[in-house]
Amino acid sequence: MDNWATPNSTPMPAFTANQQKAFDAAVEARTSRFEAMVSQLTNQVNSMKASAKPARTKPKTQPKPAKKTTTKQPTLKIKLRMAKPSSSRANPNGADFPKEFMTTKTRSPEAPELHNLQEFYSRFSNGQDVEHAARAATSPALINTSEIQLLQDARAGSIRYGRSVIHVGANNIRYVTGLMVRLALHALCPNLEEDAALLYNAAHRIAAITTFQELVAGQAYNYMNVNP
Repeated sequence: MDNWATPNSTPMPAFTANQQKAFDAAVEARTSRFEAMVSQLTNQVNSMKASAKPARTKPKTQPKPAKKTTTKQPTLKIKLRMAKPSSSRANPNGADFPKEFMTTKTRSPEAPELHNLQEFYSRFSNGQDVEHAARAATSPALINTSEIQLLQDARAGSIRYGRSVIHVGANNIRYVTGLMVRLALHALCPNLEEDAALLYNAAHRIAAITTFQELVAGQAYNYMNVNP
């Protein structure tokens, strides 16, 4: 007898169809029961984890206290203004005028003489002619230099005005005289009874502005600290 020989295994009995169905049903029932137990255990574990974590609660924002509205009372500001002492130089009527000016300083200039107006309008008919005569030094002299009633008291380049002395150079005097003879103006005497746009008054305005600009450029007003 061979001891190493394996005994012949007996064949398993074959299940009938009914037995196979019963076996499959038992296996399926056991599997379903195991799955239900696993699902229950999983739910318990998840619930335990959820209860272990503290719930995060948002910090409650405290309401800000309402700002106190303060009603501002209107304040009265009182400024004390010191009265400045009156200066006689600020008032033209109180300036240092010569005695012969006392009767004329508050009066308006007299109207120009009729023959001076006729002579002027016989020379000029529009503003362009007046401007050309004022700008062009080569314009002809329309009246004699001796007829000019301006700067007649100038002596050695100076004019005495009250107690003051105004220094005017000889070149400045010649320029003013030359401008007046070119414009046929005997004196600075505008017609205040007519409109400022009148040709005769426009010629006076041009003469005054041009003369002032030229004298400033010629340093005639240096003693007045004029800033050109």
